[in-house]
Amino acid sequence: MRVEPEYIQNIRPFANYVLVEPIVKTDEIEFGKLKLMFDNAFHREKYQPIVCRVVSISKKLIYDPTKIPTVERDGSSSWRARYENTMPWKIEKQVKCEDVVWINYYPIVRAEDENDETVIVYSGDKKYYFIHYEDIYCVKRKNDVIMVNGYILVTPIPAEENKTVENLKKAGLFIPTETQTIDKYGIVAKIGIPVEEYEDGELCGEDSDFVQEGDCVRFAMDFNRHLETSDLHKWFDGKDYIVSRRRNLLGICKMEN
Repeated sequence: MRVEPEYIQNIRPFANYVLVEPIVKTDEIEFGKLKLMFDNAFHREKYQPIVCRVVSISKKLIYDPTKIPTVERDGSSSWRARYENTMPWKIEKQVKCEDVVWINYYPIVRAEDENDETVIVYSGDKKYYFIHYEDIYCVKRKNDVIMVNGYILVTPIPAEENKTVENLKKAGLFIPTETQTIDKYGIVAKIGIPVEEYEDGELCGEDSDFVQEGDCVRFAMDFNRHLETSDLHKWFDGKDYIVSRRRNLLGICKMEN
């Protein structure tokens, strides 16, 4: 899709879509006054423009977990969502136009792979993307960080510096060696409002306020991901963070001082 620059603000997404403009460059890195350019195509999932400005957003979020029966072409029956692009969870809408957001890299990779002009918008020398609201991790408004979609932000504790594991061992908790490498530990840095309900029918008793900022938590990386996947770019604040959900945490490590 191509749109004249003066009309880009007139686009109004619907059905949980958000129009975003990448505001970072992933093919360059600065060392003081020195700027280096490099080819980021060799590891694209690490070097996607995941920091974006929200250009426009749908008026409301649509969440409807209702499934209806349908018949496939081969005659088999299945169930599908009553509405396309319904949110996978029920959550309050928190993102606004002009917000700076951190998003999941995958929608951009998929759009570029398929050269899908239904989700890529060209305007002048700029490129915009339609993404789902659920793919937004957090909003940064000046000095305020707002976690959205029920996500929480965790500061990982590197394995080689993991004094928490040693303290837990000293406290009498047995932690298998293989678990120490598969499961990770971290400190909750930021936390958002909890999801009310998931489309899989799971209510959110587990999504209450049982975890707080500052808690030491244990989580499996299989169900979590880095906020910024690039080793070269840390736009958030220069540190590495893990994005998780309350229901993906394995436990809270309560340590006595």
